[in-house]
Amino acid sequence: MTIHVLVTGVLHKDVVSRTSQNGNEYATCTVRVEQDGQTVWVNVICFDESGLKELMRLKAGDALSLQGKATPKVYMKDDEARPSLQMTATAVIALKPAAKQNYSKATPKAHVKSYATDANRVEENSIDDGFDDPLPF
Repeated sequence: MTIHVLVTGVLHKDVVSRTSQNGNEYATCTVRVEQDGQTVWVNVICFDESGLKELMRLKAGDALSLQGKATPKVYMKDDEARPSLQMTATAVIALKPAAKQNYSKATPKAHVKSYATDANRVEENSIDDGFDDPLPF
């Protein structure tokens, strides 16, 4: 039985990136989901390109949400049956903000011709906003 699920939890270990025999990339990871004092382990595989990018920027202990198809499983620990899920993720949302990009102000100043009240005189002005529209306002 396969069900559609939305899972929110924490990465148990770092994500492992792999390449299939036909050259396609995929990733595997284990997510720990805790609810009502119980822990459910979710074994995840992801083939989706955008999902792979999100997964690969996360580390063990980071929170995330996953959407996809899952199959309920049971494993035995200390002679006790425990629930788990085998999941194929189609969407991944990291609950950790992406690293901020450092954008430098390497953009050169734009030189704009502005028209004064005297129609025969044209002045050159520098502006920092990146526009090069010669229309006076």
